[in-house]
Amino acid sequence: MTRFATLLLVFMTGAPVSAFGSMARTTTIGTHRSIQSFPSAEDRLRPLGFNSRLSHSELKLSLGEVVSIPRGGAISSIASAAKNWNSSPTSFFNTSLIALAILTAAFKIFQRASVSSDKGGSAATKPKSVKELQIKFLSVFWLLRCADWLQGPYFYEVYASKVFNGVPASLALVSKLFLTGFASTALFGPSVGRALDTYGRKKGTLAFSVIYALGAASTKSPLLQVLFLGRVLSGIGTSLLFSAPESWLVGEAQKSGDDPDGSWLGETFGLVS
Repeated sequence: MTRFATLLLVFMTGAPVSAFGSMARTTTIGTHRSIQSFPSAEDRLRPLGFNSRLSHSELKLSLGEVVSIPRGGAISSIASAAKNWNSSPTSFFNTSLIALAILTAAFKIFQRASVSSDKGGSAATKPKSVKELQIKFLSVFWLLRCADWLQGPYFYEVYASKVFNGVPASLALVSKLFLTGFASTALFGPSVGRALDTYGRKKGTLAFSVIYALGAASTKSPLLQVLFLGRVLSGIGTSLLFSAPESWLVGEAQKSGDDPDGSWLGETFGLVS
């Protein structure tokens, strides 16, 4: 029966028998026989559309490698996954991300239910102008924010791969490059805010896209001076990102007059985060 179940998995997935070893439990039986002992095993696969080119060593279960489906089915699989949630960095990350997504969804549902109960069982109807503004703003701002977040996991690897005068970039040098970007944000932040008031938030948002793209493109250069200049541009771009788009949103939200108390604006800022 165990071998029949294993063959069934082969029929359904097209994977070699050995692929199911990591998700099953090894059992011990009195007499170990391999799948090869079944008459015409490969001939049984072909009529079902399984074009097997596997070797005999891949088609058979060797001594001590007889596998079976975990008892308990899906419940056992879930329990096994929960048990091994931190067995590797990848498993830990995936489990944490799923848990965070479930928690966020549950919190959002609870929040909507609370708002509905506070307003007598029916939530207020969102004005059409507010919906259009949210779509227009969020569809662009999320892309801008993701562009900024991409620095974290990738820029370090880029800088660490550089070689200057035959010497690979050290951790201290890479740290100085990152600190240059943070210092640029602190230094140019106040002047960026004044420039936005003078030239407009929309132009500031467009300037962020250009300046930040130049900062990212600078990472292709082998010259240390260009890399430092790129970090300065990235710092200026970060200052624009955290001031220009949101200021533009506030100004646009006040023009329509459909959100006098700012409640829908608060929802938009919540969606931003």
